Amino acid sequence: NILNFEKDYKETKTIKLEQNYRSTQNILNAANQVIKNNQNRKDKNLWSNQGEGEKISYYRAYDEKDESHFVASTIKNILDDGISGEEIAVLYRTNAQSRTLEEDLLKSNIPYRVVGSFYFYSRKEIKDLMDEFDILDEKENEK
Repeated sequence: NILNFEKDYKETKTIKLEQNYRSTQNILNAANQVIKNNQNRKDKNLWSNQGEGEKISYYRAYDEKDESHFVASTIKNILDDGISGEEIAVLYRTNAQSRTLEEDLLKSNIPYRVVGSFYFYSRKEIKDLMDEFDILDEKENEK
């Protein structure tokens, strides 16, 4: 619909909202590189007057455990450098991704808060499953 909008409505005036007010230019340059790989898109070039900002680093994890360990150890290093935990955020696409991350944060004694969802082990379905395991464990111990 968006790609055909101007064809369907000839009187349309397009106004591109390309300025970003939160991110630095290095982040937007990376976003622009990813976006330009999408062949079915409207041309757009994000920009910012927030300065260049820090360089972006890239880490390719072997699996979700490696990824969560990397994130937790990186946070630990940032905290050790004197940065406040209030300045750190971890974003993930699905709630299911929080389990391994929460486990590594707990192991590393890094306090955290989940926003917009529940802590993994506080979710009803996880509590129910853990209760089932407790019942099975009790039955096994009775033998």
